[in-house]
Order: sequence, then C-alpha cells, then structure tokens
Amino acid sequence: MSRRHDQSYKLLFSLPIAIEHLINGLINADLAAELDFDRAENLASEGTTVLPWSAVKRG
Repeated sequence: MSRRHDQSYKLLFSLPIAIEHLINGLINADLAAELDFDRAENLASEGTTVLPWSAVKRG
C-alpha cells in the first residue's frame, strides 16, 4: 500500500501545473506572482521527500 501512495505522490509532484497551483495556494499572492513557473526546474531524485522543485524569480 505504501508503495502505491509513493508512486502517486511522485506522479502528482512531477507535474509543473500541480506545483504552480500548490504554491499559489500556500504563499502570499504577491510573492507567488514573482515566480516564473515556466522556468521551474524539477530537481527530483530517488529518495526525495520534499517538493523537489526550484522556482525562478521573474525578471
């Protein structure tokens, strides 16, 4: 059962749009507007347990 949830978690957080929506819902709208999700980079590696993304400030 745990493995299935782990696979679902990894799939969900591999989608850039899911990360964008999550960040936009969690942080201040002004701060979120400064992030360029089109240039966000997936930093996932085996064993990653946190959001494996690097966002870039616009500009």
